[in-house]
Amino acid sequence: MIAAMIGEDTPLLSRRNAGAFRENHKYKYFGGAVFVILAINALLVTINKHDIKMSATIEPKNVQNTSHNNRSTSVFPTNFLWGAATSAYQIEGGASEGGRGPSIWDTWCLESSDNCNGETGNITDDHFHHWQEDIELMHSLGLKAYRFSISWSRILPTGVAEGTESGDHRYSKTKGINYDGVEFYNRIIDSLISKGIEPFITLYHWDLPQSLQDAYGGWEDEQIIEDFARVRCYIAFINELSLDHPQVLTLQSFCFWQYARICFQFFGDRVKYWITVNEAWTVAIGGYEQGTKAPGLLSEEKGGLGKPYLIAHHLLLAHARAVGVYREEGYSNWYFHGSSNTTGMIGISHSGDYRFPVNPNSREDRDAATRAMEFQIGWLVSIWMIFLPLYHPLKHVLHIYLLD
Repeated sequence: MIAAMIGEDTPLLSRRNAGAFRENHKYKYFGGAVFVILAINALLVTINKHDIKMSATIEPKNVQNTSHNNRSTSVFPTNFLWGAATSAYQIEGGASEGGRGPSIWDTWCLESSDNCNGETGNITDDHFHHWQEDIELMHSLGLKAYRFSISWSRILPTGVAEGTESGDHRYSKTKGINYDGVEFYNRIIDSLISKGIEPFITLYHWDLPQSLQDAYGGWEDEQIIEDFARVRCYIAFINELSLDHPQVLTLQSFCFWQYARICFQFFGDRVKYWITVNEAWTVAIGGYEQGTKAPGLLSEEKGGLGKPYLIAHHLLLAHARAVGVYREEGYSNWYFHGSSNTTGMIGISHSGDYRFPVNPNSREDRDAATRAMEFQIGWLVSIWMIFLPLYHPLKHVLHIYLLD
């Protein structure tokens, strides 16, 4: 299965501007995505068992065999899904509604008018109040897939959950979980499926709960790996039959529940495709070297406290831990729509720029172009990096920063 998505990397927009897009018959806008044919803006690598499947974000509305001046375009595979992509902080709004806690982006955008173009995510496209209308727009466009991110702090306002509590709810109550947030995403998922749109969920699209940043520095500390995807207790699960969600399980012991597992637990019966982390390179470099993304730190070389290589290391470990939870604990088998032998898939979404040598005939320029891509793409996705000689610039840098 290959999917194409457009538009998750768009600026925050006011509700007024978003509404204007909605009323415009030429350009349909929802959730921060303008449906115009765009250049490739991301690379999604989905790894399922031994298969590696890639998707690029580019979308013509209709694709067919054509030829012009003896140039042909191929038909896309029948299982190719055209869709759109968004991120929670950029589109949801409702920042202090529905039990949501603050994220590092709320804090960073409010710290200075120099951040986030002087805007905030308090309202943005107001998808929190207009999600039904937005899904109708997707349906009217004939989209077959929609990638959106879960706001960690809308599910877990303080970043973590622990223990159980009583109460009437279709799920066993767990302290720390915001069930209003769970229901918000349940409604979106159910509505998408009813419209024939395949939901793709991104677990982390940059909006770390501020409480975890305050507690131990967020991605700077190994504790984040635990809070992202690991459970710190023995759990007894009991099946709870339900007409709507027959595979929902209830927690019967005291433990700390982590974010990824909670999402798999609540949404895995209907969501087949999962993305753990969106653009780890952007998180590490933008947030912890350049200071252009939340939490806005400069690297130590630039006079700050940011540690981008350590951040990326923890992001990859958290990704690996989440994938392990999803596969080894059987969540990949929870998906029950369609074929009975269909299993869920999980991967990570990376960004990267292709570099061309200034002079293609120059060995020095060709090496420079390759080296630049290794530092941006190979750093995070290439298994060959571990086999590079220690004197290779990339491995040398990682060796210094990670060991130190």
